[in-house]
Amino acid sequence: MNRFKEVICLCAKNFLELLNSDILLDSEKKLFQKYVDNELESALFNISYFLYK
Repeated sequence: MNRFKEVICLCAKNFLELLNSDILLDSEKKLFQKYVDNELESALFNISYFLYK
């Protein structure tokens, strides 16, 4: 499980530019920042949605 969390965190860090984009809402950016910081509630679903946007 810890390795899974690390993979999601590393994946999120590959897309840090989303934090400065106009594509995501401010609330979505806050969630994405949590994934970068390794706080992973609902991470896989939300990261998939953010990248889809």
